[in-house]
Amino acid sequence: MAGMEGFTPDALESVADGEAVRTSLGAALDLRVAEALADYCDKIVNVMRLCGKRFSERADKNGVSDAFRRQIVTLYKLVLQARRAASEFYVFSKAHRTAELKEEVDKTRNKSADDLEGKAAEVERTVAALLEQVPEVDLESKAFLHKVRGDFYAFWARVAEGEARDGAVAAAKGAYADALAGPKRAERDATRLGAIFSRAVFEADICGDTAAALALVRDRPTQGEGLTPEHAEDCGTIEALLAEAEVRWAAPPVVTAATEPEPAAAGPAEAEGAKPAER
Repeated sequence: MAGMEGFTPDALESVADGEAVRTSLGAALDLRVAEALADYCDKIVNVMRLCGKRFSERADKNGVSDAFRRQIVTLYKLVLQARRAASEFYVFSKAHRTAELKEEVDKTRNKSADDLEGKAAEVERTVAALLEQVPEVDLESKAFLHKVRGDFYAFWARVAEGEARDGAVAAAKGAYADALAGPKRAERDATRLGAIFSRAVFEADICGDTAAALALVRDRPTQGEGLTPEHAEDCGTIEALLAEAEVRWAAPPVVTAATEPEPAAAGPAEAEGAKPAER
């Protein structure tokens, strides 16, 4: 049976796609904002790619059907579409911040959110079909599928508003909880580290809960034996992302001119030219 090469996120995600996110709106963009968001998206997708390699290896070992191959490709594509929608909306909104263009920004947000809402049912069906084909003992593959499902909802939450956003946030939390469920393993593996990274980024950047993100990162498994050199390298790559995020989230907030409290108004005796009160 043919291997799963070509059925991984790496084969579906091109450098050109990442560049398109950065440049599709032209010179009007705030490039620093665009780069920051694209960097976030690239990291989530790269972690999915690293975890997907392990998933593909186990699928080959178990023997998978052509239907399974088509379903995993469908799932990857849905997540990448959600990633692109979140990236492009965020960049668009930062490039059109004037009050006159608010209506256009809202229209773009609504279209992106509606598109992803329409794809959510397909994500659920696809993940359910894949889970049915994964052996019960293959907990790492099941965790990977829940993690990818969580990534889709996390991207959707970035463009949704109101009840739709609440629903996407709840679905992402549930999916990431499923990915990390079960007895806590002392050994590290790329899938568990990847799920921790995705959940931590979600908690910090979307839910605004850096304390929860830090708790996840600091409680990650660090010991692992019997890893292949490639798997150990992949774990190291994800651990470097976790360490970088930990430093960022643990740093005290930067006080800017916009956030620095204004000094208290001077009292009569401190006002310029004021004389001390006579006794």
